[in-house]
Amino acid sequence: MANRSRWFRSSRIIYGIITLLLLIMVASLLMVARAGGDMSKQHVSLIHAIEEIESESSQSHLWLEELLQGDHTVPEEKVLAHLGQAEMLADALLNGGHDYTGTINAVNSPNLQHHIRKIITELQSIRSISEQRIRSSGDNRIGSDIDQKFDATFERLLEEMQLFELELLKLVVNDQWWFTFILNLSILLTVIAMVAIGSLAWKHESQKLHYLHSLKSSEKRLNYLISSTPAVIYSSKASGDFGATFISENVHRLTGYSPSHFIGDSAFWLNHVHPDDRERVTAELSRLFDQDSISYEYRFQNSEGNYLWMQDTAKLNQDKNGEPLEITGSWIDISERKKVEEVMRLQSMITQNIAEGINLVRAGDGILVYANEQFEQMCGYEPGEMVGKNISIVNAPNGKDPEEFAAEVTAALESNGHWSGELQNIRKDGSTFWTYSSVVAFDHGEYGKVYLGAQRDITKRKKIEDELLRAKEKLEKLSYLDGLTSIANRRMLDLMLHREWGRGMREKKPVSLIMIDIDLFKQYNDLHGHIRGDECLKSIAHQLSKVSRRASDICTRYGGEEFALLLPNTDAEQAHRLAESCRQKVIDLNIPHESSTVSEFATISAGVSTAMPSGGLPPASLIEAADAALYRAKNGGRNRVESS
Repeated sequence: MANRSRWFRSSRIIYGIITLLLLIMVASLLMVARAGGDMSKQHVSLIHAIEEIESESSQSHLWLEELLQGDHTVPEEKVLAHLGQAEMLADALLNGGHDYTGTINAVNSPNLQHHIRKIITELQSIRSISEQRIRSSGDNRIGSDIDQKFDATFERLLEEMQLFELELLKLVVNDQWWFTFILNLSILLTVIAMVAIGSLAWKHESQKLHYLHSLKSSEKRLNYLISSTPAVIYSSKASGDFGATFISENVHRLTGYSPSHFIGDSAFWLNHVHPDDRERVTAELSRLFDQDSISYEYRFQNSEGNYLWMQDTAKLNQDKNGEPLEITGSWIDISERKKVEEVMRLQSMITQNIAEGINLVRAGDGILVYANEQFEQMCGYEPGEMVGKNISIVNAPNGKDPEEFAAEVTAALESNGHWSGELQNIRKDGSTFWTYSSVVAFDHGEYGKVYLGAQRDITKRKKIEDELLRAKEKLEKLSYLDGLTSIANRRMLDLMLHREWGRGMREKKPVSLIMIDIDLFKQYNDLHGHIRGDECLKSIAHQLSKVSRRASDICTRYGGEEFALLLPNTDAEQAHRLAESCRQKVIDLNIPHESSTVSEFATISAGVSTAMPSGGLPPASLIEAADAALYRAKNGGRNRVESS
C-alpha cells in the first residue's frame, strides 16, 4: 500500500508533463491488454483441451477394465468412442479444430507440437491394444503381458500430457516478463497506467495460479490413486544395495517411515529387513535378473521396532538392449495372514500329536513295550496282545523296500530326534489301513532309548484323496478340450507343440503346423446368428479332425474361427497336401454362405509351416511362420493354401 501511495503522488506531480505520453501509454496498454487476453484465452483453451484428452482416455480405461472383468452391459463401442474423442482433441491441438467450448487454435510452439504428436501416437497405441484385448481370447488378466503392455502405454500417455502442461506453463511464465515490463513502465508514467497494468498483472497471475492449480490437481489425483491402495508402490536401483528411488506416500501408514527415509538413505530398506531374512532377500533379488519378475516374503522392522511380514512383488525393467534400468514393484502387509498361518500350524501340530493310537518301541530290537487300547484296536488286536511283539507286524511295504524305509526313518530319528509321515499298515486279518504317524526318540529310564509313536487313522482321508486325484485327472483332461467343438484346445496345442518339438530335436524329424481360418466367418455369424455359427464351427472341426488319423497328429481349435493341425514327423510337401485336403473337405460340407465374396459355400484359408526343431529355434516360431502364411492366403483371395 505504501508503494502504491508513492506511485499516486508521483503521478499527480508529473501528470501535466506526461499527458500526451499517458494517452499513448493508455492506447498501448489497451492493445497489450487485448493481446494478453487473447493469449490467456488460448492458454485456457489448451489446458481445457489437454484435460479433456486426459478425461476421455481415463474413461476409456475404466470402461475397458469393466468390460474385461465381465460386465457385458458395457459396449466395446463406448470404450473406443472415448478414445476417438481424445484423438480428435489431440489432432485439433496439432492442426486446429473445435470442441464443445468452441474453436481450438493449433499450437505454434515446436515443443508443444512435439508433445502433441507423442500424445497422438500413444492414443493410437492404446486404441490398438484395447481392440486387441476386446477381441482376444487370450490371457487378459491383471498382471498378464498384454495388461502390462496396456498399463505401460497408458503411463506414457499420462507422462506426455503432464509434459505438455509443464511446457505450456513455461510459455505462460515467459509471457509474464512482457506484462511485468508494461506494468513497471506504466507505474513510472502515471497512476492510471499503474492501475491498468496492475490489473493486467493481477489477471495474468490469476491465470498462472489457475494453471498451477490444474497441474497440482493432476498430481494430487495421481498421488491419491497410488496412496489409496493397500499396496506400497516403489522403484529402486537395479544394483548395489537396491536403494529406493521412489516410494508412494502410503508407506508412512504401513511402516511409520516417510518416503524421505527410504530415498535419502539407499541402505535404509535393506537395513530394516530382518537380519535372518537379508541373505535370502538378496538372493531373491539376484534371481530377478534371470526371471524378470518375482514374488517373495520377508520381515520388515517398522518405526516402532516391530516386524511386519511383507509380500514383495518385483519386476525388472530393462532398456531396449536388455540392460537393467530399475526395479519396480509393490509391498503388501501380510502380517495378519502369517498370524493365521501360525495358529493353523500350531493347531495342526496339536491335532497330529493327540492321535488315537500310542505305542512305545525299544530302539534296539523294535519290540513293542507299550500299546494303548486305541492302537491295538486300530491294528485289529485284542488288548495286550501286541506287547512283546516286533513293530514290524504292522508295517506294510509303503511302496518302498522295507529295509530301506526302516533305515530312512531310523536316520531321521537319529539326526533330528523325530519323524512324521503317512504310513500304510497291516491289520491282524491282513487288511491294510493308513495312518499319519509322529515318532519321537528319547531315553527311557527302564527301556533305554525308545521311540514314542502316535498314530491317527487317515484311511478315509486317503480314500477321498484318491477320489479327488482321479477327479482332478479327469478335470485336467477336460481342460485340454474345447467346450464347443469337443476337439483339443489351444492349451493342448501348446503342450503338444513343446513335447513334439523336443521329440523332433531328439529324433531329427521335421514338425509341421497348419493354421486354418474360416473365410468371412463374421459375416456368416451376422447373417445366420451365433447358433448357426456354432453349428458351422462344430461341422468344420469334425471334418478337419478326420483329415489325418495318425495318433501323433492333433487337430485343435486355436480360437474363434481359427483351427490348427499339429503334424509331427511330417515334411512340407506332406503338410501342404493335407492342408489342401482340409480345404476341399470343408467345401464338400456344402455349408451355405450367402454373404461370402469367395464362394456360395463356407471355405477356409490355410497357412502351412514346417521346421526342423533345434535348440536355437523356439517352438513358437512354427506358429509365427504358419500365421504369416495364413495371412498371405487371406490376402491372396482366400479359399487357398499358402506355405511358409
